[in-house]
Amino acid sequence: MTDKREPTQEERDAAAEIAATLRTPDGPERLFGTQLRALRERWGYSQEELARAMRKAGFKWQQTTTAKTEAGSRPLRLNEAFALAGCFGVTVDDLLFAGNLDDEAKESLASFQLANSLLGATMVRFDALLAHREAVDVELEGLRRLVLDLKGEHEQSSVEAQAHLRRLIADNDQEIARLRGAE
Repeated sequence: MTDKREPTQEERDAAAEIAATLRTPDGPERLFGTQLRALRERWGYSQEELARAMRKAGFKWQQTTTAKTEAGSRPLRLNEAFALAGCFGVTVDDLLFAGNLDDEAKESLASFQLANSLLGATMVRFDALLAHREAVDVELEGLRRLVLDLKGEHEQSSVEAQAHLRRLIADNDQEIARLRGAE
């Protein structure tokens, strides 16, 4: 048997806040969508860019999915909520309750989001550079093979040219010997 403890006043207040949010006329999806739109716009992302990020995370999202989620007109799966929060480096709580944060917390959140955005942009650039490097490596390998092939062909051609030159010299020597014998 486990001992049951009474929730603290802080835990009761947090539960009451969540319950109050869930009872709003717009519901949690609408609240989440409003916060999501605000974050997306603050970061300068289009609805299509957010949908692309969600597709990269393994979800079958389109621009219209983003629009419906922001409008609160479609059910939101829990794993989608966590993925969306992750796209912006925030928690699901931030997307549900960010309106309840004090000014200092909002400023900290905005600073974190800016840093996260810069990190995201840097990672995108890094991925692009890495892909470019891989393409260059493939091209260099092709050029290396081409040089080796040309070197092999050149060596073969050189051997063939030397053999041909020897035949010409031998033929020439025979012709000179024949002409001297005819004198």
